[in-house]
Amino acid sequence: MSKKPFIAITIARQMGAGGLVVGRSVARRLGYAYLDRAILRMVARQLGITDKELEHWDEHVSTFWERLSRVLLIGPAEATYTGVPQAAGIRDRQLFLLESRVIREAAFSRNVVVIGRAGFDVLRDHPGLASVYLHAPLPARIDIVMRTHHLTEPAKARELIERTDADRIRFVRDMTGRLAYDANCYHLSINTDRTGLALAEEMIVNLVEHVQQMLAGNSQ
Repeated sequence: MSKKPFIAITIARQMGAGGLVVGRSVARRLGYAYLDRAILRMVARQLGITDKELEHWDEHVSTFWERLSRVLLIGPAEATYTGVPQAAGIRDRQLFLLESRVIREAAFSRNVVVIGRAGFDVLRDHPGLASVYLHAPLPARIDIVMRTHHLTEPAKARELIERTDADRIRFVRDMTGRLAYDANCYHLSINTDRTGLALAEEMIVNLVEHVQQMLAGNSQ
């Protein structure tokens, strides 16, 4: 009997829609590996970059690739990963392909929850994929971001949200040719302002159970 495929939950999200909270909660509940910044750390180690340096580059994940490329262009060649071109040849697309390989290796070796990084497209051929998009109206997200980022002005929170959302949309478009907010990219799209985070978690778990049943049926 063939081994059942692992489950890969990918969570794309708007800023302030609860993606990280829901992702961590689902991963804990199901006992899955949680992959968010850990993906970047694995890529950084392959490139010969320290975690401390990565934290600096990762202040805004959406521009990680651009800043990493600029740093490596002036860095020592021996500090780069031998599996990709040397410093002058490193570009956004090449870094994305390296990151995608890390995601695929993880998803085909264990059950995972992958946050962002165009995981829905990277793992589009994974038989155990459960892709999710979390979104919410802007006013609700402004309130959440003000609390989580300790901001006192709604305008500052709005600016941060709009910039982050735009960066994520641009990243997905440039790396995959797809639109991050297109519901056709996902198995499940959830308005977390309407459902709340607890119900959103239940909906994702129910989706996973459905995927598991489908896989079990296919293996018979």
